[in-house]
Amino acid sequence: MRILKNLFLASFMLAMFASCQDNLALVATDETTDENGEVVKTEYDATINIIENSNESKTEATVNMGTKTTAKVRVTFASEEGKFRRLYITENIAGEGAHPYELQLKDGVKVDTKGDGSIDLQSKYKKGFDFAFDITPEQLEKGSVEYKFWATNDRGDFRNPDFKGILGGERRVAEIGTITLKFGTATNEAKMKSFEATQLFAPRADGKSETFISLFDGKTYKINEGAEMAAFWDFGFHYPGKACLYATSSYPLEIFKEGNMQEVIKNIKATGINNTYFNKVSNDTYDFDKITADQLNNITKGSN
Repeated sequence: MRILKNLFLASFMLAMFASCQDNLALVATDETTDENGEVVKTEYDATINIIENSNESKTEATVNMGTKTTAKVRVTFASEEGKFRRLYITENIAGEGAHPYELQLKDGVKVDTKGDGSIDLQSKYKKGFDFAFDITPEQLEKGSVEYKFWATNDRGDFRNPDFKGILGGERRVAEIGTITLKFGTATNEAKMKSFEATQLFAPRADGKSETFISLFDGKTYKINEGAEMAAFWDFGFHYPGKACLYATSSYPLEIFKEGNMQEVIKNIKATGINNTYFNKVSNDTYDFDKITADQLNNITKGSN
């Protein structure tokens, strides 16, 4: 029995170690080993250096990709006050709109992240971090792919770098960094996003129904996924005797019974994010299979 107990403890400690990598695989190096085993200087295609409360930050970098398929980038943040808790990264392909970017490391190494997908900076990175990684973007004939980086002292919002918390305090720490990868003429021709065959379900008492949708990433979300994911919700389905769609900021509060979710929804309403508006239109007005960006720009805001 003692042997089994020791084996269990050893397995548990190993699992804990494996799941808490401290993101060491992201730490930048000035030297690396090439395929011949020789030590060579690491060359980066793009570097940004963000220093809190400093005019010496380098906040932007551009790479002309040419025939490259991958860019090697280095991202450095520094804060004397030690406020860093999370790193947010978004990707915007050809101007189609930003969405969360998930780092893809070599050899299947996982990045430690928070529930909303932001990178967990842990206590060892609270005063600064120096990360390096490869970015392999969608290959474009022409246009650009833009990546934005910002650090926060608490849970933020991928869609809003300047998101404020429930108590109204600033969450973004230091400036926003931008790395742009250019292809060809770098003239963007954005495509419109569309979502098809998406189903939403009325809320269940256990919160396990996929009730909300995000127009940011096209995914559906369950109420019990909680505060970490609420910033993604744009609108949800409800059935108070008839089928209804509600913007997240207007969704009936009595549905949210767990934890501080009512406060989270109140904060969403107060900060003005996640406001979705609805208008009734007919097929005589818009041919939804052939709708253009100009037509969308001329739509007037309805009620949410």
